[in-house]
Amino acid sequence: MQNPTVVRSSYHYRPLPSFPNPNMNSKFPTPPPPISAFFFLLLLFSVPAISHPSNVACGEAISSCGNITNITYPFWLVHDDSTSLRSHCGYRGFELICRNNTPIIHLSAGNYTVTNIDYKTHTISLVDTDIVSVREGCPRVLHNLTFDPDSVLRYAPSDANLTFFFDCTDGPPDLHIPCLGSAGGNRSYVFTTETMRESYHRLPRTCCAVVVVPVLQDVLMAYIADDLPTRYGGVLQSGFNLSWPNVTSGDCGSCERSGGRCGLNRTINSTWDFACFCSNGVKTFHSHCAMFPCWVSAGMQ
Repeated sequence: MQNPTVVRSSYHYRPLPSFPNPNMNSKFPTPPPPISAFFFLLLLFSVPAISHPSNVACGEAISSCGNITNITYPFWLVHDDSTSLRSHCGYRGFELICRNNTPIIHLSAGNYTVTNIDYKTHTISLVDTDIVSVREGCPRVLHNLTFDPDSVLRYAPSDANLTFFFDCTDGPPDLHIPCLGSAGGNRSYVFTTETMRESYHRLPRTCCAVVVVPVLQDVLMAYIADDLPTRYGGVLQSGFNLSWPNVTSGDCGSCERSGGRCGLNRTINSTWDFACFCSNGVKTFHSHCAMFPCWVSAGMQ
């Protein structure tokens, strides 16, 4: 029997190209969960390059000027020829200027020479710079001491007041300062707080100026028994103390309670705005350091 003939076709099967079915949902990569994105951003913004070394050292650096070798937070030191300072850490009003190797702080209408800073008792010892330069025993004080509303410096418990009446037409002879006369025959007088009360009816009525200055209570008591009107210069040259609080209030208090250090940042208008220097080296213009300060404040450098 003859086998059937097999006919081989020249047709070859070619599969049709596949196209996505529009009725089917395409599969795209699933976005990362929110928590993953958060830690990614946290890692991204925690790169050390965004930190400022000067901020990291805020409150740790110690400066010196003359005999004062322990100038640190909350005080901050600039030299008399410094003009490029853009930011600093320290309290508002606590700027010390190193002038001719002497630390000076400016308060209200005058300059005061710093003679000591005690960080344990939170006191700074000062002498009126005008008085320091007077070598004779008859200095004349030129201004009262008032405090800037933004400053936390205040009188210390060790202080007392002296009140001077200058160039008066009348006054009690026993409180007259003999070395301070005037061409017109007027006289000047010095009173303690106690003698002001005791001699109220004898206070000078017509004077050119009245100035109230702080002095050290213990030094004043020693000089009262030794003729104050002739030796008051020694009381003034002994200076006085100011204190600052252990815990501040406002923005600075919030900054310190969150682990930061208070400071100021110079704006483009050359004014000073509050800044909080966080412990990780980031400077923020909020009143406190956030839980993740690098992430929150990175855009504020």
